[in-house]
Amino acid sequence: MLEVQSMLEKGFNHQLVAEEKSLEKELEDLWQKDAMYWHQRSRIKWLQMGDKNSRFFHLSTIQRRQRNQIMRLKDKGGIWKSEPKEIAGIQDLYEGPPMREFGDVFS
Repeated sequence: MLEVQSMLEKGFNHQLVAEEKSLEKELEDLWQKDAMYWHQRSRIKWLQMGDKNSRFFHLSTIQRRQRNQIMRLKDKGGIWKSEPKEIAGIQDLYEGPPMREFGDVFS
């Protein structure tokens, strides 16, 4: 991949661009397979140890609950809120992408 990219830096070539896209797709596929492998490994461990109403099961659910908990949140004014009622009252955190003027594109 690095070789193809360094050759592309020297000059544009349709064949090299196609090869780069192919390599990127292959790399993404390998990353996906790696993530799936580790996900399946964790599930195997869970099935072996976690389905017994055991200490492992309880500790892993407690850990997941703590990891997924929102401890504090910044409001629109940039002030951190840490009380559960304050966090619940924060609204309009997420905005859509900014509107773009397309007049310059269509002119």
